[in-house]
Amino acid sequence: MKIRTIIYRTSNESLAAVALRVIDTIEKSISAEAKQSLLFSRLMEVNNRYQSSVEPNGSKKTAEAIEAKFKERERLYTEFYDLTYGLQRSRVALQKEAAQKVFPVLNMYGKSFKQERIADQTVRYIRIIETLKGADYTAAIAALNATELFAELSEAQTMYEDLYLGRGNRLSLKVPTVEMRKEMNNALKDMVDEIEINEKKYPSEANTALKINIEQRFNEVYIPASVGKKDRQPSETETTKPSETLVS
Repeated sequence: MKIRTIIYRTSNESLAAVALRVIDTIEKSISAEAKQSLLFSRLMEVNNRYQSSVEPNGSKKTAEAIEAKFKERERLYTEFYDLTYGLQRSRVALQKEAAQKVFPVLNMYGKSFKQERIADQTVRYIRIIETLKGADYTAAIAALNATELFAELSEAQTMYEDLYLGRGNRLSLKVPTVEMRKEMNNALKDMVDEIEINEKKYPSEANTALKINIEQRFNEVYIPASVGKKDRQPSETETTKPSETLVS
């Protein structure tokens, strides 16, 4: 589906999520044209107001809980990684063999991937954890005396996802006004249009990569707007009222 169609059809919370990811992607890119664009500055300004218009009740506490679980997940993973790395040199043959079996899975992306986007970090944690949940690794993890540690890591990942996705609770989000939604739509559309123009006008690996990554950001969060009353766009005479929050 074309990006412009996604912008106009996506739900309020998905638009809030994609706006944050588009801005993050541009900021992390090496495309000078995009970073220095007046349209990018406008997008950031409009986004700040749009996020405020859909900010749910208790969002600060939720954000703090998500941040805490994010750090706990990283801590547990690092602890498991360091333990397994060290036991590869164990004098106990069973532990050494177990560590040499488990470590390649833990190390498939390296010890740290903080530089990756948050969504990409989560995907990596999930792949590692789901692989190690396989029956082939149960005995090896037990031999490392890491069964409880691995269970804590798995639980931390699950709780992080639940908290993050839980921000989409439709009972606590406010609906932006029609004017605010239109302004956000236009700011995103104009930025996307400029990125596509720059990719053709100033061909470079940076601009091509940015265009591809921006498309991916939209595909990651697109959720069609519901036809139900809670998720509908307000009429011209309606004011801001409770409804939904953004998706991770």
